[in-house]
Amino acid sequence: MSKLTILNGKKIRPEMIKAIIDLDKKVYEEKYWTNIDFMTKWFLKNPYIITMIYDKEDLVGYFCYLPIEDESYSEIRKGEVFQDLTIPVENIKKYKKGEINNLYLFSIVLDPKYQGTDALRYLLRGFYDNTRQLKEKGVIFNKILGDVVSDKGYKLAKSLGFDKVYDTEYNSVMFESYYDNMIEKYEEEYK
Repeated sequence: MSKLTILNGKKIRPEMIKAIIDLDKKVYEEKYWTNIDFMTKWFLKNPYIITMIYDKEDLVGYFCYLPIEDESYSEIRKGEVFQDLTIPVENIKKYKKGEINNLYLFSIVLDPKYQGTDALRYLLRGFYDNTRQLKEKGVIFNKILGDVVSDKGYKLAKSLGFDKVYDTEYNSVMFESYYDNMIEKYEEEYK
């Protein structure tokens, strides 16, 4: 495996997001495939919501983490939203100095042929670097919520210090943590 490249924020061009659907098709059931139109709108509002990793020209993984309005966070946490795939763009926040942000981990996906390699470390490192740079600019991160749909995702959430909130009615598990707790676990396990 050649060296993987991490892209965050404005290093990602909107047209690159289209490759995500091909990756989703390799990993998820159709009901979990990303709505590219929504993701592109989210990205155009706030380009610091995604980490993508490439092996040369091939997308091998992505990690999408959305700063969402408190109302959306509460609705998702309570299970009032069946799918996160349609979070309205107006509920995606732009990062502002001094403002507290709760994140929703939208998706962590690796191409199956890269699972068991350092690709996961690259994805997590991209998230870590991206959010640390934002923190240095005065952005505050608080809670993190994630809806896990796979056994690998479940294990990852547990290894990053997330606590199970409940089993959803659509065959997934809702997890929650605090940003600082997740970063501490990341540094212990993956850095």
